[in-house]
Amino acid sequence: MSDSNAVGPFYDENDPSFTYLGGKGGKAPNPNWDLCTPGKSFFIPCSLEDVKHNRKRPGIPVRHQGKFRTQGASYGGQWGYKVTRKSI
Repeated sequence: MSDSNAVGPFYDENDPSFTYLGGKGGKAPNPNWDLCTPGKSFFIPCSLEDVKHNRKRPGIPVRHQGKFRTQGASYGGQWGYKVTRKSI
């Protein structure tokens, strides 16, 4: 067996040199999920057509399930989804 097929080197699982992409399609997660305080909202824009057909509705991350709700809405003339963190 040849060493040319060897895999490695191996790294510590907590090595800070690595940066990760999360979410669907390799996009970085939206930091608003962690930063939004109870009773506040943030807006994710998309087209009216997407809202009408329930496309591009933001998926609530698992760690925030039950803490947020999403609604199709218009804000400043732009259609999209209003994401509200439920009050405690």
